Amino acid sequence: MKRPACDGAIVHAGELVVGLAPGSPPIGPGVTLERYRDGAVAWLDGEIVDAGPTDEVLSEWEPLEVDDAAGRLVTAGLVDAHTHLVWGGDRSDEFALRLGGLSYEDVAKAGGGILSTLRATRAAGAEALFDRACATAFRMLGCGTTTIEAKSGYALSYEGELELLDIGHRVAKATWLDVIGTALSAHIVPPEYSGRREAYVEDVCMPVAVEAQDRGHAEFVDCFVEQGAFTPDDARRLAAVAEGAHLGVRLHVDQLHDGGGALLAAELGAASADHLDHANEEGIAALARAGTVAVLLPGASLTLGGPVPPLAALRHHGVPTAIATDWNPGTSTTDSLVLMLAVACRLYKMTPDEAFVGATEAAARSLRRAGRIGCLRPGANADVVIWDVERVGMLAYHFGPTWAATVYKRGRRVFGPEPVHEGEEAWGGGT
Repeated sequence: MKRPACDGAIVHAGELVVGLAPGSPPIGPGVTLERYRDGAVAWLDGEIVDAGPTDEVLSEWEPLEVDDAAGRLVTAGLVDAHTHLVWGGDRSDEFALRLGGLSYEDVAKAGGGILSTLRATRAAGAEALFDRACATAFRMLGCGTTTIEAKSGYALSYEGELELLDIGHRVAKATWLDVIGTALSAHIVPPEYSGRREAYVEDVCMPVAVEAQDRGHAEFVDCFVEQGAFTPDDARRLAAVAEGAHLGVRLHVDQLHDGGGALLAAELGAASADHLDHANEEGIAALARAGTVAVLLPGASLTLGGPVPPLAALRHHGVPTAIATDWNPGTSTTDSLVLMLAVACRLYKMTPDEAFVGATEAAARSLRRAGRIGCLRPGANADVVIWDVERVGMLAYHFGPTWAATVYKRGRRVFGPEPVHEGEEAWGGGT
């Protein structure tokens, strides 16, 4: 019987990781991955059609193009569920101040922190911000990340916030990196609204969320619920607007203090509760009941030197837990998600498999794309990475280097050398 043709396949992976094994818990030492030695993955029309042992995949499909992984690790592209993609300036001076003993709050009270980036972002032109964001996106692709969530939050005006979200949308078209927008106008209150927080929420945060969704530039709304930023009631008002606009809710909570933010995220049915360094167990249990994904940000935890999130409680209650970069100019100046796997293992004491799930399937779930990204199951996007290591545990084992050798996006090679292939010619180009 003639085998059906598919567009391409990667074969002879030293280890092929499909995703979580059936029945595996989402977190904890019992996490089990579906993996194959000498594995292969095949795709058609940009979607995965088969993954498993190489001999079995090739007995079912006849690929037009074959890339030989030659014993290296093959996985789904990483998913970064919390980034601040577009901003101007830098805060290296504040980095030195904090090392000298000042706290995050001290710097913010002196006019630094987010306000510093606000001034730099407003002063930068849209094209300069776009070029810078594209450079970041290409670095992310080279580190094996194929989808990100990208927040606004550094213009803090109606037109400015919409422009940041528009830039994120343009970056996706220019770089092959999928960018899922989140309206974070409720980051802090800008100077022109000093003492008028509720008016700012009404005048800027709410209409930006609705307009960004109408333009197709945002799928979520976010709110920084913290002392000196926004209140639980502000988040509730935004969540009500989000529901009417068919937007999901994400929340920055319990980062600097235990403000009951995890409990609030569960109450609002948020897709994610992010940071959680100071979250209490009652809130963690509520996240589990609500189906809210915890998004942990080891770069920010490391930079600020505070307590680590309550991993034992997250494990005990079985909360799906993502790992993200929190790429931003102040508290997590890394755009390498694979590096954050290494930090999560060392700082949070996660296992390498837990951290990998956090940067793939748990992250996808927080972005409402479970089964579409972050795994290699049939029907998922053919976002596939060949790594310059042999096993998934080695991604977290090493610090620093970029381990992605080749990156495919919806079945097209967008990073790395020309593939070894069978057929007339390989796809050319890429970005």
